Amino acid sequence: MTEQLTKQRLIDLIAQGVFTPCAGKGAVAQGQACAMQAVDILRGGTGEDDDPLHSLIDIAVRRAQDASAEIRRWIVPHLATIAQARVNPRLETQRMWIVIDTFVRDLLPLLVPAVTRLRACEPVVDRATAESALDLARGLDLDLDLDLALGLDLARDLARAESDKRLIARLLAVV
Repeated sequence: MTEQLTKQRLIDLIAQGVFTPCAGKGAVAQGQACAMQAVDILRGGTGEDDDPLHSLIDIAVRRAQDASAEIRRWIVPHLATIAQARVNPRLETQRMWIVIDTFVRDLLPLLVPAVTRLRACEPVVDRATAESALDLARGLDLDLDLDLALGLDLARDLARAESDKRLIARLLAVV
């Protein structure tokens, strides 16, 4: 039987490069944890909560962790940063602009190759640039009813694979 995951044991496993989060909820008592359980342990929790959603970073990691083993391995070096990420309205607003920017300039062009010109639009950093980017996307006649709320919802729902990595990396820059 494998040793239970504690905060120190998890830190040691990460440092040794031998921790790989499992897909779905793990058995912490047997030394298994998904990425979000690991974040909970690093925050001082028991790891029994695999859904400790505190920020948009947590939401992005939660969605990404079940995508593939490769993404789970990629997340490991970032777990401590995710666990320590500050949460306040200013930072979450900044992260929200990053999510919308990633949706408009990265994900939409991946989903609909004909809209690659969205990649060239101005980066989303505030409400005005978000509205401008979403107006550009609306103008492409994709039959999408885009507004800020829908853009955020779609960004959360559509983030996958390499886009997950880019989004998480960008969100981690705002800690």
